[in-house]
Amino acid sequence: MDLEIQLLHLWERMVQNEILEIATHYKQLHSFIESKKERANSVLSTSTVIHGSEYSTESYITAICVGIISVFKTYFNLIDDFEWKVLNDPFITFSHVQSVFEPYRELFRMLHIFIDRVKSEKSSCLVVEILKSVFDSNIHKQDQLMHLVIPANDTLYKHITDWVVFGCLPNPNSEFFVQLNKEQPEGLESTITIRSRTRNTKKKTSRYFINYTLVPTYFSIQLVERILFMGNSILVLGKSDKTRAGLAGKQQEFFSRMQRLPRNTFRTDSLSETMEELTCAVGKDLHHLVVSETDLLTHLSIIKDFFLGGRGELFHEFQSIISQNLSKKTSMMDLKMLPTKNVRLNIKECFRLASSRVQVQEHILQKIEVIVTATDSGKADAMEKYLSEIGLNLKQEWPLHILFTQESMDGYNEMFRFLLQVRGLQMQLKLIWLETRQIFRVPIPNGPAILRIQMTYFIDNFQYYLQADVLESQYGILIEGIEKSETFDHIRLCLSKFQSNIMVQSFRTNPSLRDGIQQLMDLCTSYCKHMNYLIQQYHEHGIPVCEGRSSTIDEFTTNFHRKVEFLYAAFRRLAGDPQFGVYLGQLLLRLDYNSYFSKYRSMSLSQHPSIIGSLT
Repeated sequence: MDLEIQLLHLWERMVQNEILEIATHYKQLHSFIESKKERANSVLSTSTVIHGSEYSTESYITAICVGIISVFKTYFNLIDDFEWKVLNDPFITFSHVQSVFEPYRELFRMLHIFIDRVKSEKSSCLVVEILKSVFDSNIHKQDQLMHLVIPANDTLYKHITDWVVFGCLPNPNSEFFVQLNKEQPEGLESTITIRSRTRNTKKKTSRYFINYTLVPTYFSIQLVERILFMGNSILVLGKSDKTRAGLAGKQQEFFSRMQRLPRNTFRTDSLSETMEELTCAVGKDLHHLVVSETDLLTHLSIIKDFFLGGRGELFHEFQSIISQNLSKKTSMMDLKMLPTKNVRLNIKECFRLASSRVQVQEHILQKIEVIVTATDSGKADAMEKYLSEIGLNLKQEWPLHILFTQESMDGYNEMFRFLLQVRGLQMQLKLIWLETRQIFRVPIPNGPAILRIQMTYFIDNFQYYLQADVLESQYGILIEGIEKSETFDHIRLCLSKFQSNIMVQSFRTNPSLRDGIQQLMDLCTSYCKHMNYLIQQYHEHGIPVCEGRSSTIDEFTTNFHRKVEFLYAAFRRLAGDPQFGVYLGQLLLRLDYNSYFSKYRSMSLSQHPSIIGSLT
């Protein structure tokens, strides 16, 4: 053999090495397949996958092995044909052998690199992503790579089909991007919000969630959300006696539609169109189930009344009872020394008492639970400390939980705390007037009475804007949209727009305006504390309350005017934007009617303290 090699020309040796390279890569690929041979043979011997059967621990790896074996078959066929040529022509040269098998040298080398990349990945579900990158970067080899693309896509589409048709995740090793949250109890099917998401794993608050680290990059977020929504919808419809019978027939149709999808491409156009049609089909059944079979409108009215201040008398009574409860323990230090748990219970009892006084029906009250998450943060005012962390928990009736997720309820709770603060401040300012009406004979310029009038004017108009121009208006639009809706997707869109609009129009999404409003309200709260202290000293010790100017009131007045000016400037700057102009125009009309206040902006407000007060 060595003598024969020595007789070869140097160029022939190079050609021989290239031919032997094909055999080397084949051996490496064959060794990889042997390690997966048992599973690969079982897949090859099964033409169809039965619904509910378990996948292997590396189903995508198995699919790749099936594809490589298919490539080997074409390679073996070529070898058989070439052997006949060699037997008939003993003078075939090395260069001829090389020209015949050269395509497989490049293909096997590419597959070997591909397998090495696959081995380095922790999850086999990323095989499809790696295969697509290899497929796109080797255009001249796409015909041969199609042997791998079809089985890989088959595995991916089997996962999708099992989920969107049967609501089943036969996926013990979490190879599919829809995954089960084992921390959540059974029955909490997730809701897909309309808002865009990033490709990150979000906090898992639902029974099923999307692990975006496993989603192929060529899948759009909208497509992935529809896939998750479809599986959740099948689970919901399958649990209802009124929809279970009709669902079985539709599942057969859905399965046929999924089986007809092309597997020889990475394009998702056909899959996206099919998912859109399927979501529309189940959306009509879900719409009927949510709107007709369950009382969605009553559920929304509870959210409006309790979370969004629809029952103003409840807010007022709740604040009054808390104020009375605290006034009985005049010393705030005594209240602070109570165990945190006791204070929480007191607040919950105050809410229940307020609900009974305004005659909230018992079956509605049983659905509402007051939650207080405050810890000892060192705040001086216990009322502020606990009310700033108060929230409501609404028991979600099946299947309304698919519409109202924990994320959306957190948004409603944010609005609840904000409105509670505005209402509380509004009531404190009115109580100060009630306490000082006999003390202050005539409002004195630059005095505390004038400042209270100015603060009350701003808070009253701001509160009316929130309740009438924002919440009532948007709620009417929501109800009208739901009554006109025909699909479940339409309802989701209406609810998403409703929450988004009330958050935007209440300035909860604009950090600058949100902070500016909060600082102004904190200033008003500090003024109320100051005045309540002076009133308390007057009643207990007979110390008269100053009706005129003082350094403290001057400081409050100056800061109040500065913050109001900042907000007016910010409002007018945004009013020119079409996105904000409509509702900001309503607010400015209430706060600055006929530009009466803004035309004095260049003047010193300290010399004209009654400009706002004169509007009342």
